[in-house]
Amino acid sequence: MHAPGANNAPRRDPVQQQSAQADIGESHNQLSGPIQNFDGITFTGFSPPDTVGDVGPDHYIQMVNASFAIYNKTGTLLAGPSNINTLWAGFGGECENENAGDPIVIYDQASERWLFSQFTSPSSAPFFMCIAISRTNNPVTGGWNLYAFDLPAAHDYMKYGLWPDGYYMSTFEGATLGAYVFDRANMLNGNAATFQYFNINALTGTRVTRILPADWDGATAPATGAANPFIRSVDGAVNGGNDRLEMWEFHTDWATPANSTFTLATTLTTAAFDSDMCGFNRNCIPQPNTAQGVDALSNRLMHRLQYRNINGTEH
Repeated sequence: MHAPGANNAPRRDPVQQQSAQADIGESHNQLSGPIQNFDGITFTGFSPPDTVGDVGPDHYIQMVNASFAIYNKTGTLLAGPSNINTLWAGFGGECENENAGDPIVIYDQASERWLFSQFTSPSSAPFFMCIAISRTNNPVTGGWNLYAFDLPAAHDYMKYGLWPDGYYMSTFEGATLGAYVFDRANMLNGNAATFQYFNINALTGTRVTRILPADWDGATAPATGAANPFIRSVDGAVNGGNDRLEMWEFHTDWATPANSTFTLATTLTTAAFDSDMCGFNRNCIPQPNTAQGVDALSNRLMHRLQYRNINGTEH
């Protein structure tokens, strides 16, 4: 890694991993090879493609800007590729008429449903978030509950987290970061649904921070009424203060929204780190046999922020 500024002499990141487990070949915890490997959606003309996917008991769904395809677990194509906005055909409005991308798909294992999302125009009002919830566990034939939420601010880089009391979402708004929760219970039932919203300072600097909501994995739910933890990493040299992880808590009260809160709960001071891979230039990580580099996105945590409760211990 290199320090920002005029002095680009190489220096070692003090928290860089220097060694691997010596007997990894004998480890019982090592990853196996892939069970399936098949081609997904071809390039659609959007760069970057913002490729995402998720897997359920019977399906794998891939989304890119701005298409989706549904496969079975052996790679057979069951539906698509189709433009994401075709789900809103006949719905009317921006979610039917625009196909702007920045997609997300998550499998809601607690209800055995699927969530699709994309935005409309990110730069000029109205700022709609288009969310589709599958009506059954079959995303091919079961139909969809469709929503178009008119958000209060321009947004980009949406990331989602499943929680018992809502679908939580973070957004990048420029000088601020948005924190949202959508009414999961009503959306699963196809009823009218609302959302709640907060924002915080994005800590602008050489690079602006991002934040992620927790996404619940596993069979054991978080405690009833538990707030959803949002986490962001902060490089002090870039955004001020110490190098740290901040945990914000989103407590939702659907009955009395005025009681909902989004507050900084904990700040964890980390070992010193440097998030500036290469002057924050994009596509700078080399790959073999091509001049195309990989974008590090080095100043932010990657989606998903996985939460799991195992025998009463939260991870």
